[in-house]
Amino acid sequence: MQELGRPVDGQTATSEVLDTQGYLGAVYDRLGIEAALGAYLGGQSGAADEHDIDMRLAEFSMALADAATMPVGAEVAGGVNVATVRLGVDHLTRNMNEVCSAKFGYKRASGWPEAILRKLGIVKTDPGRYVRYLDDRYWGKQFPEQYAEQRMVQREPGENEKQYLGRYIQTVIHGFIFAPFTFMAS
Repeated sequence: MQELGRPVDGQTATSEVLDTQGYLGAVYDRLGIEAALGAYLGGQSGAADEHDIDMRLAEFSMALADAATMPVGAEVAGGVNVATVRLGVDHLTRNMNEVCSAKFGYKRASGWPEAILRKLGIVKTDPGRYVRYLDDRYWGKQFPEQYAEQRMVQREPGENEKQYLGRYIQTVIHGFIFAPFTFMAS
């Protein structure tokens, strides 16, 4: 669990204790990533450009690294809670699919009964799969191995674990998640 009582933009948010998912969701919302992605995808004038979104994703990556290096439990590989990293990256992927679905269309109903239930608001509309999630094999094998061997990002001299993990997560997000998303804006 993370405590959201730390200063955020010079202010103390609350002393409410949130679970990791709630903490990452709050950071994500505070950074305005969803609105920036929507504006970028919509091509609105004055919208966030790739650099602006990249900077927001870098901040999100650092918050994710902070949460993933706290001693909290399961699936710890080399001091990093891989489940926490996955939680944050999946949150971003899910949100990108929501933003794309709002522009290009949601997943089609599987039949007329589901279509009617959706129309009545009884069944929620599912977002389409525009950006692929990173699979179980990646999170269980590739991520821990590549992180430990510094295959994607080299550690800088004097860099601590959180700083390195933040840069590593940003590279993963940019290369595997954000890059495919940018094709939707073209």
